[in-house]
Amino acid sequence: MFCVDLLATLYDSPIAFSLRDGDGIVNEDLEHKLPLKRYRLKCYAIENVLLTDPCLSVMGTSWDGFVEKAATWIEANPDHADIEMLGQLTESNDRFQHKKIKKIRQLICAVLDCRKPWEVVVGQAIGALTKNDPTSPNMLVDFLGPEMVEDVIFRK
Repeated sequence: MFCVDLLATLYDSPIAFSLRDGDGIVNEDLEHKLPLKRYRLKCYAIENVLLTDPCLSVMGTSWDGFVEKAATWIEANPDHADIEMLGQLTESNDRFQHKKIKKIRQLICAVLDCRKPWEVVVGQAIGALTKNDPTSPNMLVDFLGPEMVEDVIFRK
């Protein structure tokens, strides 16, 4: 808390932000400890947002397009170590929102022939957010958390 206390000595009304991975914790928000506003992602980790509609759009596809390309890729690469997880992902109802996908984050981009690193895809999708973006399931705001998006990205 030293840094937070230091902020109060430097600024009249400081605000600092902390954003943590969800790590499988669902519906358990963090308590703000002003001037520190603390948030937890509404998904397992930041790479999970790759599977949201806006990130898939940055990679030139949709969920259905990803599922089709993943099936083709699995068929062409039957000995790959991660085909089981990729197959489970394509059959999931929630796009593995609360499951660790670190192992396949690069594979998701590769399956879609996306040459961008996953971090660039996520950054471009976040950078394109508007206040009118939907908060429905499988959307970026849903995975990031509406309160965090409003407070940090749009700075209400």
